[in-house]
Amino acid sequence: MTKITPLERIVGTAAATLPLAASIILDKHFGYALGTGLWGMLILAWVWNLSAQKEAREE
Repeated sequence: MTKITPLERIVGTAAATLPLAASIILDKHFGYALGTGLWGMLILAWVWNLSAQKEAREE
């Protein structure tokens, strides 16, 4: 597996935080259920990003 460059790390972290902003906006306009689903996506993307960074460091 190739190493993760600093740019890829920044882009991955930014992509993982986008659902946070979307969930705050949608929570206010459309209700709890839709926002909660996006919070779940945020957590999964964040965990995936951290695990990919850990794997890249180990190699």
